[in-house]
Amino acid sequence: MAEPALPRVAFVASGKLHVCLPGAAPEVVESAFVNTVQERAREIQRRHAWKGAAGGFGALAWGRQPQAPGTVHSLYTGLSRGPRPGTLVYSLEVDRLGAVCQFDPATGTERRLMHGSERRLRDLCARADGPEITLSVLHPDGSGAIAVMSAEATDLRELTEGDSVDLGPAWADDGTPRIVYQSAGVGRDGAGRPAGFGPFEIHALDLRQGEVTTLAAESGADLVQPRLAPGGALYYLRRPHGALRGTFLHWLRDALLFVPRLFFALFQYLNFFAARYTGKPLTTAGGPERKTDLKRLLQWANLADADQVTQDEEEAATRVPASHRIERRRTADATAEALEAGVACYDVAADGTLVFATTSAIYIRTPDGRRQKLCDVADVEQLAAF
Repeated sequence: MAEPALPRVAFVASGKLHVCLPGAAPEVVESAFVNTVQERAREIQRRHAWKGAAGGFGALAWGRQPQAPGTVHSLYTGLSRGPRPGTLVYSLEVDRLGAVCQFDPATGTERRLMHGSERRLRDLCARADGPEITLSVLHPDGSGAIAVMSAEATDLRELTEGDSVDLGPAWADDGTPRIVYQSAGVGRDGAGRPAGFGPFEIHALDLRQGEVTTLAAESGADLVQPRLAPGGALYYLRRPHGALRGTFLHWLRDALLFVPRLFFALFQYLNFFAARYTGKPLTTAGGPERKTDLKRLLQWANLADADQVTQDEEEAATRVPASHRIERRRTADATAEALEAGVACYDVAADGTLVFATTSAIYIRTPDGRRQKLCDVADVEQLAAF
């Protein structure tokens, strides 16, 4: 049986954009726009350094440590296939201002479509059969809205409103003029500040009729990152609602054990110094009194640290739990079908191939169910098949 064709995949991991072309290893893509802004910031730093505004002699004279050269913080907030085949479009936050860029991996060129916007842009998705991009816009009051703009990042207009957070929009690939997205109600405290969110549901916005319908909802679960595949099947990522929050029993246990843990830590602290300077621990329970070997104490401490590191690594290896899984519904009233578990993010290619990231790798799953590893990579935050 022939191996499935590898799709073109772009992903953001550890804050950097990577492109993986068929038959090649992933390569990091440096944003020319971000590099330009960083170089401009360094030039401004060099020009004004003599004034002592950001360090130098003025800072030392007043007893302050000189600051590092000016840096520009950038964050990828959205990644999608581009409006033209084989291209990418992504949104950035550069020094808290929004930008939208288009990238062509074949030529390695980046074109800036928008920059300097004070709107918080997220979750871009370009339309495969039209010159439009949908995205989400976050508001200062904690809500979020679905918006659309042209492929040139102009004429941005918001389509949804209300006290909800609407995220993760995607154009329907089944030939209908619809946008699917995740939506959750915002809970507020007495002062009007956001206090929590309800479970995310999957909604569809019909652009012709201006109507919103609910495609999928489940009590106690968040349904996020929706996709409507070319055949009309609905894909989404299911995860327990509020799974990362501590339960009341965990909080109560920690509260009851706080005082014993505090006294135990204090005793161990004093016990170490007693053994260090007298050669005897504060307690000899469990056996006859014997001289404590400081070297062995340090070895035990190192072993304990190594064991803690191992535990931390094991926890990191399972930080995407199996309850985070991709589900598919072939029709609106069909039962959900679980496809893959332990998924951080995913996308559906034009031919129906599923591309998804786990904790440590990216995989593809063809429409006939065959599975193949694409590459080993950790901490994937966003992913797009183009």
